[in-house]
Amino acid sequence: MIPLLHALGFLAWGGIISYGLRQAEAFAAARAKRIPKTPLPDVLHDVLPTIHTYAPDYALLACAAATVWYGMHFTTSDVVCLFLSWSFRLAFVCLTTFPPCIRPETIADTAYSRLLMSQHDLMYSGHTCVFMFLGGALPGMLGYGVQFACPLLLLTASRQHYTIDVVVAMVVYTLIRANIA
Repeated sequence: MIPLLHALGFLAWGGIISYGLRQAEAFAAARAKRIPKTPLPDVLHDVLPTIHTYAPDYALLACAAATVWYGMHFTTSDVVCLFLSWSFRLAFVCLTTFPPCIRPETIADTAYSRLLMSQHDLMYSGHTCVFMFLGGALPGMLGYGVQFACPLLLLTASRQHYTIDVVVAMVVYTLIRANIA
């Protein structure tokens, strides 16, 4: 279990990250006006069928429910790893802007999509970091499936990310995890 003081600190850190990511997304969107709108070539985009845009979000919700179902708890170092990976993501979003891999017309104009969906903050995948975090708490093959199969298959098939976005997120998260454990 995470002590109350740590939890409050994580809430503050999360707020700072959220604000920073919104600013980085706006910066990336402004820069993206200078690049072509056609998606980059991607091997997994070529071989995977396109699935519903929100499928990864539904899967993350199911994974979070599974961690509760299995009674898994996260340590302070687990949460630090997640928040550090998101913190490094701020710099990556500002440094690297890709053309969107999803067509804007496929995203419904809802409060959810306006708040949580952006098209140019691709490098690297914050969703993958959460899949890695949640999968690390799940037992056996289920945990490995959540950590590796869910991001690669769901995020690329929904066209929320390129394959490289997912792979870089996996590498960054794993390196951070190895160094704070």
